[in-house]
Amino acid sequence: MTPELSSYIARREAVLARVRALLVERLHVDRDPDTIDPDTPLFGTGLGLDSVDAVEMVVSLEDTFGLKLPDDALGRRVMRTVGKLVDLVLAYEDAAAAAKARAASATAEAPSAGQAPSAAASVAAGAVIDAPPHEIMALRTGVVWSRAPEVVCLRVSGDDAFAVLDRVCAGDLFVRDGQVRPTLVLDRQARVIADAYVGQDDEAYLLITEGPTPAFLTGHLRAEAPEGADLAIEDLTASHDVISVHGPYAWELIGELLGPDLIGLPYLYFYRTEGVFCLRAGKTGEYGYDLLVPREETASFVARLAEKGSAFDLVEVGLAALEQSALENGFFNVRREGRQGLTPDQLGLQWRVSYRKELLCDQALRALREQGPRRRVTTVLSERALHEGDPVWLEGEQIGHLVSAGYSSIAGRHVALALLDQPYFHAGITRFTAGDPASPAPIATVSPPALVNRSLYINPQRHAYSTREKDRFPPIAADDLGPPGADPGGVP
Repeated sequence: MTPELSSYIARREAVLARVRALLVERLHVDRDPDTIDPDTPLFGTGLGLDSVDAVEMVVSLEDTFGLKLPDDALGRRVMRTVGKLVDLVLAYEDAAAAAKARAASATAEAPSAGQAPSAAASVAAGAVIDAPPHEIMALRTGVVWSRAPEVVCLRVSGDDAFAVLDRVCAGDLFVRDGQVRPTLVLDRQARVIADAYVGQDDEAYLLITEGPTPAFLTGHLRAEAPEGADLAIEDLTASHDVISVHGPYAWELIGELLGPDLIGLPYLYFYRTEGVFCLRAGKTGEYGYDLLVPREETASFVARLAEKGSAFDLVEVGLAALEQSALENGFFNVRREGRQGLTPDQLGLQWRVSYRKELLCDQALRALREQGPRRRVTTVLSERALHEGDPVWLEGEQIGHLVSAGYSSIAGRHVALALLDQPYFHAGITRFTAGDPASPAPIATVSPPALVNRSLYINPQRHAYSTREKDRFPPIAADDLGPPGADPGGVP
């Protein structure tokens, strides 16, 4: 490791520590600082901050680091994850140092980036998400729908329902009726079994997952229940189909389809109307809804969806489009990086873990926390093709490998998740390469998301799909998101 890279990593870790302390001390985030991973979302999921917290965060950033957000648009982009705040601080410090140097008439030259590797395509073979560009464009600018057979929904009831769920689910399960909370189902080695939501439904609980089959999940719950437990498990997906709707104008179509009351449904809440269960969630970065429809009504519901959707140029998309969108926005994908046998600390998902309650994997979690993170997934961008399984290199030494990869047709870049060794799992580094060592692809580590979601700027009280051409929004592929070789605050 070069002195320059070592210095950058130390500097980034120092800023990360100060940001973590700010969140705990000034915004009263009830977590130990070391469990706040860099890619932890600040709002909605993750730390669950709200609009009042956003104001306090701006004030705290100004007090702590002396910086200011220049406008609301930039604020929406940078106040997405903990890592984005670190990016902002580093960029501000670099800009301030450059201004001071100019004022002092400094003449030091910027270090050379050196000779770029060959532009020949990587010959490494491996899986890649292959999403049709027209589906991605529709998802990012309009409305799409998809059948979602990969989603499993169990209704768990009985006097011991909460105790069993609380034991197998990693996060705290304190939810109000009609609310869901993101969590993980872990095995005894603290490896992820399922990506999950848990919600309270009157006297019962809903466990909505991706990953295992209903039979496996049911067996796992029963295996962890005490003998003679009062526990009833109903597989709702045996009698219902799951249909998802996504996009910056998805809320408008849902209002047309299920009634205007659904337009105001808060994030991570569900509602029943006309026999349909509607959960507002989504893992694309845009407005998203999962609908549980009785199977005997699916055909008529889809026909009505198509009829109402014609005014929105509704497009049906496959799983690849949803997975690519999740990758671009830093959402966990249990079918890609989730099948690598990784633990929450390696996946940057400690915000879904409670270290204050009894879990079946307590011993494994304690051991992992004591030893500290040795590897962690980090988002990377490249102008060249990337594939799952590609090794990641630094000066001829392998420091990790890619666990998921796809091409962002809107951003015009290849996006991947790299599982990197400590201490290299930080954003803002452009010295790494991936793939065939004879012709590696230059990559840049970044803080997700890799684009600017249109849904951030859509206001249901002012915007509509029919008048979208009159509205002005920031470009989805913004130039300040950190293109390879020019990440703000990073090491060239």
